Order: sequence, then C-alpha cells, then structure tokens
Amino acid sequence: MHASLRAFLLTTALFPLYARAAPPVLALVPLPAAAQPTPGSQHIIGNLPPATSQQGLGLCFSHSAAAVFNYYQCQAAKEDCTRIDKNQLAAPLDMARYGRKPTGDVDSVGSYEDIDEGGDPLYTLETAALMVGHAVSQACFSEEKLFKDRFVPSGAITAEDIKAQRAVLNALDDFYQQHRLKAPCTDCSASDAQVAQLKAIYATTRDAGGIGRALGQPHFGGFFAAIIIPPECRRASRRAFFEFKDKMQIRALPENARQQHFAGLYQALTQALDAGNPVIIANVCLYRNARQKQCPAQYQHSLVAYGHARLCTPQGQCQEGLKVLNSWGEQWQSQEGQQWFDARHLLDSTGYGKQSIGWLEMRPPAPQN
Repeated sequence: MHASLRAFLLTTALFPLYARAAPPVLALVPLPAAAQPTPGSQHIIGNLPPATSQQGLGLCFSHSAAAVFNYYQCQAAKEDCTRIDKNQLAAPLDMARYGRKPTGDVDSVGSYEDIDEGGDPLYTLETAALMVGHAVSQACFSEEKLFKDRFVPSGAITAEDIKAQRAVLNALDDFYQQHRLKAPCTDCSASDAQVAQLKAIYATTRDAGGIGRALGQPHFGGFFAAIIIPPECRRASRRAFFEFKDKMQIRALPENARQQHFAGLYQALTQALDAGNPVIIANVCLYRNARQKQCPAQYQHSLVAYGHARLCTPQGQCQEGLKVLNSWGEQWQSQEGQQWFDARHLLDSTGYGKQSIGWLEMRPPAPQN
C-alpha cells in the first residue's frame, strides 16, 4: 500500500525538539552530565558522515539508511567523511524510493519509482546497498535542491518552516490528482497550460513529455519522484555506487526470544558497534502516553547508534548509554546530539518487535573445499 505524502501529519519526528508544541521526547533521555564512562566500557565509531536533515518530510528511515550507506563509502575510499566528494555519497531523498517493497516483481531500480514517507530503514538499506547497489548522489540531488529558499540549513526547523515546505507538496499532489492519467503512457505530453501550472508550483526540469509520463504514474509518490529528481541524476555518472555491494550482508534483530528484551538486544547492539558497524534503531517510538498501547504513527522514528558505554555518576549510579546520529540537522547533532542517551529507554521504545535494530556486516569467508 502506498502512502500519500499528503496523508502524513506534522510529527515530532519532523520538527521536534525545537517546537514548543512538541511533547517530551521520551525515547531520547539524556544521561546526567555528571555521568562518565567507566574505564574500558566506551566504544565510539569515528569518521561518520555529517548529520543530515529530513526537513518537513517523514523520511527519517531513508536518512538512517543513507547514514550507514555513506559511512561505508568513506571507509572504502579511506577518506574523511566530512570532506569526501558528495558524488560518492547517497542522497537520502532518492533512497526513500526503496522504503517499501514495490507491487509486482522486484527486478531492478525501475521497480522502485515511488517516494513515500514512513518506510522501513533496514529494507531501504538492504535494497539500496546490496540489491540495487547505488543511489542518486548528494551532489546531484538533495532536500536543499528540492526546497530551495524554503530549506532550513541548520535543521532547526519550525512549524512555520514545515507549513511552507508541505504547501509545495500539497500543491503538487493537487496538480497530480487534477491531471493524472488512468494508465501509464510512454508518448504522452503535458499541455502548455499544464506545464505552466506545474512550473508555477515547482520549477521542475522535466519537459512536456516528462511531465506527461509522470502523470501516468499510478501513485503520487511516483509522480513526485519523477518531477523532483532531475533526469540527469539517473545517469551512472551522477550516482553513488556502494563499494561493498558484494561483500556485506544485512542483520536484523531480534532473532530469538532473548533479544526481545533489553539485556539480549543491547548485548547484540554493542557487539555490532565493537565490530565497527553503526546500528540502525528502526522502531523508535518518540512519544506514547500511558493510555496508548501502540505507538502513534506520527511519533515513529529511526536513528543510528554509533557509540556505547557504561556511565556512572560520582554517587555510583550507573546506566548504559548510547551515542546516536539523528536526521534533525547539524544544529541538533552538534548540541543535543553530543549527549549520551539512556540505552534502556531507547531500546524499550522499540517494543522489541521484528527488525527493531539492524546493521551491515562483512560476509563470512566462503568455506574451503
């Protein structure tokens, strides 16, 4: 089932810690500033890609997946992730096309035409890195190029910023619903009036033929992707190819009953970090009150853990902590994101359901005959 971009409400995952109206983020509980890592307990993965911002889009899943994809791109290139050529880094906005299994057969990148919100970060990572093996590069397309003057560079996005961004999405949706075709069409062209109407909403580089073909997409997500991603970004020269495509595999946990509780899942997570593999925490529930059995859809989130430690206060109170890379922009990451967060609160927020956490790891050597 494809989710319309319009269907998603403003969420804590979209503009959270900077918005006064946002409820407390109970999944991300900072440990006391006085708590310090005990000797030998700390492991932090370095050379991570810079924090990205999902802006007013519900695309935390693709930003988490892209962060892991791009971490390994920097390892393969043996380059500083903050200075690496953006032609080598995958764009989260394009990776959002891999968030859900497409209807019908999965055959190639062409099977993934829709950009939808609220996808699965582990499926996104596996598809982009290991199945397709490439994505549009950050140099070719990004949220900044999508939103232009509405883009918020710091990531400290406000409700008004989101309103302005989503007004563009709603206008595109209105245009699609007004002019959509009943069936795909390879030789259709939009009328001059349709081209003018669309370009008044969004300055797409698509010509009349490209717009006509986009209107033949069966879902708005396909139309949206076709309109916003420039055609030249489909070329191999404008894509980031995953360097470890044939050398890595995906792990998704829990795999057994023990990992459906904190002790077991945390142990597996720390072992992955110790092996140098950043871990996606996929089913974070940012906020749920005591009366809600299920996490409200608008508060579902994902992020990447890159460090762990056991931290103790001078009074001897000790807790397990995690360092996380989030998709709320550089300002959040450089300020709130530098803290250690309570690992138990964070993992408890997942409910320990299927694919609560996951990562990429090197395949074991083939057995020798």
